[in-house]
Order: sequence, then C-alpha cells, then structure tokens
Amino acid sequence: MRRVLGLELRRTSLRYSVPLLTLLAAAVAFQAAHPQLATWANISTSMLRAASALAPFIAGLCAWEALRARRRRMQATDGTAARPAPLIRLPQLLGALIWLAGSWVVVVAATAIRGATVGLFGSPEVLPLLQSLLLPLAFAVLGVCTAELLTSWIAVPASTAFGLALYLLTFAGTGPDALRWADVLSRFAAPDGWTSNPVYFTGVIVETVGLAALFAALGALRHRPYRYPSAVAALLAGALVVAGAGLAIGQRGRSTTALPEASLTLITVVDSRNRVELRMLEHYRPVAAQLAEAWGRVSALFADTPLAFRRIEQRIDADHADARPFERLYLNPGATDVADGSIAEGLQDVIGCFRDGPAQGALFSLDGAAVVQSWLRGSRDLPSGFHTPDPQRTLEALRWLHELPEHDARAWVTAHLDQILGCDWEPEDFGRP
Repeated sequence: MRRVLGLELRRTSLRYSVPLLTLLAAAVAFQAAHPQLATWANISTSMLRAASALAPFIAGLCAWEALRARRRRMQATDGTAARPAPLIRLPQLLGALIWLAGSWVVVVAATAIRGATVGLFGSPEVLPLLQSLLLPLAFAVLGVCTAELLTSWIAVPASTAFGLALYLLTFAGTGPDALRWADVLSRFAAPDGWTSNPVYFTGVIVETVGLAALFAALGALRHRPYRYPSAVAALLAGALVVAGAGLAIGQRGRSTTALPEASLTLITVVDSRNRVELRMLEHYRPVAAQLAEAWGRVSALFADTPLAFRRIEQRIDADHADARPFERLYLNPGATDVADGSIAEGLQDVIGCFRDGPAQGALFSLDGAAVVQSWLRGSRDLPSGFHTPDPQRTLEALRWLHELPEHDARAWVTAHLDQILGCDWEPEDFGRP
C-alpha cells in the first residue's frame, strides 16, 4: 500500500493543479487579511474564506482525477484486478488528501509569516482552522466518490455544482434560515472583543466529517459486495450530519461569541507632543504611534474649545448612539489606514450634518463639512465618493486650512466651533471672499 501511495503521489495530475490552487488560496487569504494588523482570528477568517471559495472546484478536480481509468480506457483492467475496486481508488483518494493537506499547511504558514512581520497577536483559533482544513478534504472525498458512483464525465460538473450551490446558499442569503445556519461553507469573522463560537464550530466540524463519510459510503454503494456495509455506514454518517447541523442550527448560525471583558488586554499610548492618552486593544500596537499622532493633532486643534479632550478609549462594539464628541475611540482592524479611519469615525460624533443633515439654507454646508473632515484627518483630498458642484472652490478651501500655522489653525477652530457642530458653512469661512 505504501509503495502504491508513493507512486500515486508522484504520478497524480493534482501535482500540477494543487500548486495553482495553493496560489489562489493564498491570494484569497491575503486579500481577506487586515492590511495593517495581524491576529490569529483574522488568519482563521482568511483561511476559511479561501477554503470556502475553492472547495467546489477542488471537488471537480478530484472527480476528474478519479476518472483516470476512464480517460485512459482502463475500465476493463480495473474490472479484472485482484483488489476490490474501492481499494483501487483508495490510493487516489489518499494522494489527493495528502496534496491538499500540504497545500493548506503552506497557505497557513504564509499567512502566519506575513502576520509575524506585522506583529501577530492572539492565539490560534483551533476550531476554525481545523474546519478550513476539513473543507477541502471533504470536498475531495465528494469529487472522488461522485466519480466512483456516476462513472462518467457528468461527475465533474455534478460535484462542482453541489459545492457551488452551498456557496450561493451562504453568500447570496437565499433559502431557509436553518439551511444557511448549517451550511458548512459559512464564513467566520470575529470583530474586536469576540472569538470563535466553540459550540457552532464543533457542529460544523462534525457535520463536515459526517458529509465526507456519507460521500464515501455512497461511492461504495455501486459495488455489490459492499452495499450492506455501505448502507450502514451511510446511515451512521447521516446521523453525524444531522447531529452537527443540529448544533449549528441551535446556535442560529452564530459563529462568534463575546470574550469576557476581563480577558481583554488593553494598552495605553500617549502622544509625545500633546500628551493625549489613548486606550485600545493590544493588537492595535503596530498602528498605535500613528493613532496617537493623528488624535494628538485633533486634540491640539480643539484644545481651546469646550470639546477639549486629553483621553479617548476604545469601547467594544461601540456605536454612535448617544456618544458625546471625542468620547469614544472607534477602530476598524480591516481599514486600509486604521488611524485615518478612526478620525473619520470619531468626527461622526462631532460634525453636525453627519448626524442631523445639513443646515437649512446653507449652500456650502456639505462642502464645508467635507473640507473640515479632510483637514482634521490630515488629508489634502476630499473624502472618497464626495461630489461637489464646485470642486475647485472646495479644494481651495481645504488648501487654505492646511496652510494655516498651528496657532492660527487652533484659533480658527475655536472661532468656528458652532459651524463645525452645526455645518452652517459659507465660502467666506475659509478665507475666501
């Protein structure tokens, strides 16, 4: 068996396709990774996303490989072989599983190395990572066993279509809730202060293992000597699928659960220039200096106003409801620029027209608010997606603010605090007649 397996590993056509799958999986995983941060929760998210996206195509490729005897017109040789047909297919299946497991190890290592260069925080999310491994293996079993059951080319699109149907069920949001909650291709994304739900992932892992066993049992049904044990195995595997799906449905598809507040580790960062104190979760340490500098600048500009602040703290699951200006530190780990995004979110609690709409009768209201927002963020461009009827005048106003000396900029904020809060802007407020 070992010799046959070694030959299979060297001769299988998957030795050409799996490296390509590895590159695609790495591309999907890196695209799902946080641009500036790295946590094990995010690595688990990335790996699950890659596994879910490629699983249907893995099934099709493995079905193609399992039809090797048909492609080479060797069905008659298989029929007269001394070994039973399932044992002939077993090395093919094991070879596919070993190639795919090796691919998974490579992608996990690549994402972990990338995370280590950024600053990797947290501990491995074992259950989501295990599910990201089991998914491609289970769909490889699906492909091989579908080919064994159908024994024709239809096995390739049939096995792929099954995976695509599950994929669409999850990401298109169609179908009954119970089916979507129990979908083994469902995503996982843990926001700050949350972790994977062990009950839910235990359910989907049991369900995935049960599906793989069910596929294998159904694949052996075609062979008469194995029909009775295959039927018994299919019933047992079906029971596993039902049990796992029941656990996932019982959790209503909730793949995450809140961490106890006492288990969260926060760090304190102080801006060296303006002595503003920021409190945030430890995995923001790689961008802590940028956050301190950005918020220190905002604090200095508002230092002579009633909105002056010297401390701002991240709150888990904080939204803008009932938030006072500069009270909450909003952080998005998936932001391209965490510091810039934090300032933009914080200004939602300050700039009035972001909350209540523009002031009545003020033609330059939204333009002025966009100028102030960009200026406070330290940007020389208007907010992405913002449209103005007079972009030249609006950009001139932004340039004028950036040209103000620090003392004059602070005085300008103090003099125009009511406009900042109420969005009652005119072009003359920006030094232009």
